[in-house]
Amino acid sequence: MLSWKKSHFIEYFDDFYKSYARFLVSWKSKGASRINFYFIHTAMTKAKLLQPDLTLGKTITHLSPEILRFYHLKGLVLDVDETLVSFKETDVSDELHDWLAEIRPILPIWLVSNNISENRIGRIAKSVDLPYLFGAGKPSRRKLRHAVQHMDLPVSQVAMVGDRLFTDVLAGNRLGMFTILVEPMVELGSAAPSYSLRNLEVWISKKLGVSLHHAQHDFPALSFNPQENIKPSK
Repeated sequence: MLSWKKSHFIEYFDDFYKSYARFLVSWKSKGASRINFYFIHTAMTKAKLLQPDLTLGKTITHLSPEILRFYHLKGLVLDVDETLVSFKETDVSDELHDWLAEIRPILPIWLVSNNISENRIGRIAKSVDLPYLFGAGKPSRRKLRHAVQHMDLPVSQVAMVGDRLFTDVLAGNRLGMFTILVEPMVELGSAAPSYSLRNLEVWISKKLGVSLHHAQHDFPALSFNPQENIKPSK
């Protein structure tokens, strides 16, 4: 049941947004939880909540220690489906294992997924030996807050990393985290798929004034000591 009336929606948005909302209501995917329209309404009236602090323009495996140091980050909360593993895959790629081996010694990492299948998310988390939370209902902040509290870090020094604006970025920004938008993982050996829902979110966000220019980083090799980092307030 929607948390605000359809009549309010009709008065507030044009025909495209109405069609998009109907699409979201009917859209279902494996393990996807119901989208909370109250938070989407809030995001559409406050575009800053959809603005990533960093648009990587590549998959998560390109999020290097140098980038983390540059932004003074001390912890990571990672989305799972499409961020770490394609929906069609159940095993983590060798490339992702290598990336985690590089990042894990630097800072704490939690997995927080909207997927309601504990079997799937638990299996992936155990394969990379990381703590996890499933059924998060992002853009809800509740389980993100749980992960950050377990890290015992200031929320502004923890990044929420994901491939979706209306779930990962919106949830992270609502909590005051540093937000990083990455490109979805592509199934090994397959052609690049079309992400219709994600593309619609990007289109709407740009119409609302969100900038999604890819960051350009060309860092020299840097040593990484998280104790040196102090993240300024957002």
